[in-house]
Amino acid sequence: MRGVIGTQKRNAVHRVFLFYMVVLLCIFFMVIPVLATGLADSAWPKSGYDLNNTGRSPYTGPQSNKSIWTFNVGSFSTASGPSIGADGTIYVGSYGNCVFYALYPDGTERWNFSSGDYAFYHRQ
Repeated sequence: MRGVIGTQKRNAVHRVFLFYMVVLLCIFFMVIPVLATGLADSAWPKSGYDLNNTGRSPYTGPQSNKSIWTFNVGSFSTASGPSIGADGTIYVGSYGNCVFYALYPDGTERWNFSSGDYAFYHRQ
């Protein structure tokens, strides 16, 4: 009887060990690729620019305050800055009229979507 109980305990310990090994391997294979990718390979890789969210670009911007174009998004303007897609499309949400806009790089409207609720990005 003593040998059977010892074998059962050993089997239970092996099952628990295998379970935790499988969990650790799953975590390893899910987390490591995310950490290895780092920031996107683009001029402005994330909101806030860098991992410290400095918002400071290494590029020299315009040297004069001359707007090339403007786009009216309605009352209350926007509650967050625009996002720029890989193809140059500019995405911006309007806080006042609950519309999400996509604009061409020249400032003309590509499309819009009425969300029925506030259309902005809120960073917590």
